[in-house]
Formats: sequence, C-alpha cells, structure tokens
Amino acid sequence: GRRDIDCGCSGPGQMQPLRPVLLLRNAIIAALALLAASAPQARELGVFDAFVILAASAVTLLLYAAADSLLANHPRLLKLIGR
Repeated sequence: GRRDIDCGCSGPGQMQPLRPVLLLRNAIIAALALLAASAPQARELGVFDAFVILAASAVTLLLYAAADSLLANHPRLLKLIGR
C-alpha cells in the first residue's frame, strides 16, 4: 500500500504523514471529549472556577499546538540528521 498518505492535520503548507502516534493523539482527544461530555456534578461555579477553566483551556491549546508542531516537523528533523 501507499506509505506517503498526508493526514492534512497541518494544513496545505506542511505535509504530515499518517503514523501510529497520530492515532494515539486522536484517541486521547476522543477520550477527553467523552470525559467532557459525561454528566457533571451539580454545583455553582464561582470566579475561581472560571479562572481555572480559562487557564486549563489555554494550557491545553498550547500543548496541542506544540505537539502538532513536533509531529509535523518530525520527518524534517529525521531528514536533517540523516536518518
């Protein structure tokens, strides 16, 4: 079969081939989505809760962007070091 299929994760500017680590990333995202969709505990949210939600969302977004950049650049790094 073909081994150079682009997942399209990084947009048209970068090629990111399909790899097992992408499947793992997608499984983690799906698990987090299921966790977020589960029935929450009923309680009133305060100002601190809103801050924690915003901070956790920002950190999650930054971690996702960093992981996506590392995954997209991995083939280039291997080519750079000659592997």
